[in-house]
Amino acid sequence: MAARKTTTGKTSATEAAKPAAKAPRAKAAAPQVDGGGDAAETGGAGAAGLASGADATVMLRKKELLARIAESSGLRPNKIKPVMEAVLREIGDALERGEALNVPPLGKLSVNRTKEGENANVIVAKLRRSKAMLKADEEARISGGEGLAGAAE
Repeated sequence: MAARKTTTGKTSATEAAKPAAKAPRAKAAAPQVDGGGDAAETGGAGAAGLASGADATVMLRKKELLARIAESSGLRPNKIKPVMEAVLREIGDALERGEALNVPPLGKLSVNRTKEGENANVIVAKLRRSKAMLKADEEARISGGEGLAGAAE
């Protein structure tokens, strides 16, 4: 009778101590999708924010936003980054103070409510974008008129 080999699910101590191989990081080609959280946490589930499911929101990261601004303006990212960071900081500070912003072509941004937490201040805001303003901005992009690159000169 031949001896039968059996395998167990156990690993040796040296195999268990080895760190798992890290997956290579993907470049900023695809936007991040945030699949969890409630509407207040993910910024709501508007028609523009839906990726594939009802609770999946596309998350635009700062690096990708910088790349988009550089592409649409024709300027180099290293020239845009300090300005973009200053603008984002000022918008955040204004919202934290409870100020409303009216910034075309972004729209009118107003604070609905705030909550101070231990590690962060939560600001729930409302953004109203005029359809006429969006249409005019789109027409300017198509005609090659006054856009981000034209406004910078």
